[in-house]
Amino acid sequence: LDLPAHAWQLLMDALGRLAPGDPDLRVEVVLPFGAVYCSASLRQFWGRWSRPAGQLIRQLVYHPLGGPARPWLSVPLLFALNGAAHFDVGQALVGDRRERWWMATFLTLGLAATVEVVATDRLRARGEGALPRWFRIARAVMAHAVLRVALYLFLRGCLMLRLSDLL
Repeated sequence: LDLPAHAWQLLMDALGRLAPGDPDLRVEVVLPFGAVYCSASLRQFWGRWSRPAGQLIRQLVYHPLGGPARPWLSVPLLFALNGAAHFDVGQALVGDRRERWWMATFLTLGLAATVEVVATDRLRARGEGALPRWFRIARAVMAHAVLRVALYLFLRGCLMLRLSDLL
């Protein structure tokens, strides 16, 4: 539970009621995470993960690169730039930028996300309505498998942890 964000939203709602005609006093608070581990796809996972940062990089990287019109370009580059942005996180956490490991982690996620987005868009373009059940199952299995691989790359490579360190 994010109490500061909820308190801020309550304050902004109260200010909005006190000055309903002034939209400058209304501030939309985006809660940072939303049920990420209940996601049925990578697209859903990343839509729920770090939502303020997600909104920012979608506006700064994804849409200028073509967004949904060119997912084969915009999605991998979004993940590559995001991986590069995490080099200093590695420096702060373990004293080493660990560039190869951050890029391996984010490019694995980016490749899987690109495959999912392109496949989903192609199936929807057929005009069959809802996505087929087999595809929804395959997409969920792929999402969970890829997230586990990325978690391993992150823990082992970026943070230099072994399984025995976690137990």
